[in-house]
Amino acid sequence: AVAQLREIAAEANRMRREMAAMQETILRLEVAPRVADLERQVQKLTAALEAERSVSAQIRSSRLWRLAQHLRACFQIVRGKS
Repeated sequence: AVAQLREIAAEANRMRREMAAMQETILRLEVAPRVADLERQVQKLTAALEAERSVSAQIRSSRLWRLAQHLRACFQIVRGKS
């Protein structure tokens, strides 16, 4: 009877460990897609930011932008805001 109780207890412990391992695996699987989605969103936002920076740099380097900057400076001088 004692041996049988030990066997039942050992089996119960083994089943608890398996259940804990399964729950951990389930949690990892539930979290993984969220992390992947967040990584994709970060990549998209990073690409959009780089594109915006590139466009801004192109605008600032254009002749029209530089001319506009000089004209603004002239207007500020004329208005007395220098």
